Amino acid sequence: MRHRLWAFCRSHANIHFIVLTWLLLSAAAAAQYQHQLSLSLVKQFLVLRNNYTDDHLTYDSQGKLTSPESPGFGPIEGRIFVDGIQLQPGKLLIAGNRPVDVHYESKNQLQATNVKRKVTIEVALPSDEGLDKAIPELLEKIFYTPAELDQMKCSPDELKSFTDLLQKSRIVDLTSTQRKSPPTPEAQSLDELRRACYPIGDRAYSVGKGVKPPKAIKAPDPSFSNEALRAHKTGTVVLMCIIDTDGRPTSFIVAGPVGYGLDEAALNAVRTWTFTPGTFQFKPVPVAITVEVNFAFR
Repeated sequence: MRHRLWAFCRSHANIHFIVLTWLLLSAAAAAQYQHQLSLSLVKQFLVLRNNYTDDHLTYDSQGKLTSPESPGFGPIEGRIFVDGIQLQPGKLLIAGNRPVDVHYESKNQLQATNVKRKVTIEVALPSDEGLDKAIPELLEKIFYTPAELDQMKCSPDELKSFTDLLQKSRIVDLTSTQRKSPPTPEAQSLDELRRACYPIGDRAYSVGKGVKPPKAIKAPDPSFSNEALRAHKTGTVVLMCIIDTDGRPTSFIVAGPVGYGLDEAALNAVRTWTFTPGTFQFKPVPVAITVEVNFAFR
């Protein structure tokens, strides 16, 4: 009896040892794969399918969004700069921020900048597949592939139109009276109009040739940043954006930065503004505009 009991205990000890060894190997494999993922994704830009704008997104193990969704206008809104990757039991966590392109005149170039908009993506992992197979498939369901992003890129003609807008820094008066420009012949169809293509593929029409500008319905004043208040900093932030067919401002670019946290304050304010959409032949169309946000002590 004593021998049978010892054999029973020893067999159970072997089982526990095997299970513990398997768990340790699994943890080591997960850690190694997390390291590989980090090398591939961290400090890289990804673009969410449907250009979701939410701060927290949750996906199931089939790559289907299960959290409330807010689809965005274009890939600028869906862009994420990955700060970190973490593998946890049964799920993958991606932490990042939503950058905004800032135009630095001294360099004459756009630079993606962290404006302190954090985003977290949580993806459930299937239990019946290896990580090295499941995760790449899920990432392709959640994010656009590089080939798809290449197809969204601006044509040379579209890019020239955007460059013209950036150089002109056209200012739209946010009152009922718009600044007038010399009259131009109106197009007979949208096919005759050249669209501006914002970086990575957001497209919209410019005001003129029959395209009527959007008008602000509600434009609350921005709040000063604490940094600007301490430094007694004032100035005017120039923003380029697209007003979509629902009158929502999207696809922001800081064309004239001021710094001291005022760029972020301007962005936060204009995101809350509402517009009547721009139109062509009385139908709403996405329109690229430039607005200025003035910070001054009163």
